[in-house]
Amino acid sequence: MRSGRTLLALSLSLAMFSTSVLAADMTGTWKLDKDEFIASARVMMQSQLQDVSEDMRSQMTQMMDGMLDSLASKLSGTAVFNADGTVMVTGEDGKTETGRWEDKGDTVILYTEDSDPVEAKVDGDRMIFSMQDDEMQQPFEMVWKRQ
Repeated sequence: MRSGRTLLALSLSLAMFSTSVLAADMTGTWKLDKDEFIASARVMMQSQLQDVSEDMRSQMTQMMDGMLDSLASKLSGTAVFNADGTVMVTGEDGKTETGRWEDKGDTVILYTEDSDPVEAKVDGDRMIFSMQDDEMQQPFEMVWKRQ
């Protein structure tokens, strides 16, 4: 009987260990990686321009470059993930939005009052939001890095 209890205790310990290993450690301050944002947006936009003439593609690319820098600045800010499951997002303009986050292993789901839940993949110190709609030929990724 003793070996049965030992086996049960060992199984429970392994289950608890494997669950904690799979959990995403989100606590801390995160910030948009502007360079990765711009690179991903360029790839997505270039895929949208495949069917236009070379001259038009060149003009559109130049116009997009200026827009991307501006957009990256507007999307910049910080997100502070607290151990109690709350998150506070502060934009570059200083506006703050609070919400909560839920750990789903290597994925995190963000809930705020003003938007639908958003899911991101967590890979070490990178949080990757992948966005795609029916009109996009290429998915678009927005990467936040732990500070």
